[in-house]
Amino acid sequence: MAVISLPYDVFHKSKTDSWLSIILSGIVVQLLIVLIWLMAKKYPNSTLFGITGMQKRRSASGRVKRLLIRNIIRTCLGVMQTTD
Repeated sequence: MAVISLPYDVFHKSKTDSWLSIILSGIVVQLLIVLIWLMAKKYPNSTLFGITGMQKRRSASGRVKRLLIRNIIRTCLGVMQTTD
């Protein structure tokens, strides 16, 4: 239910309309999902961490790996907090 009440929650905090930021963030998420899907289609036998290691820019792939690990940890901690 939190997804359905997201526009109201943002409005409640910001005291102004928030539909544009929610739509733009949804578009960005959809683009990231398509990007990950295309990479998985190009490298079907690799994991997401393996795919980022194959990329030409090593510094960018290191940042992507750190972002992935950080988000996985945050998600796990969030799930643990909501189940307690």
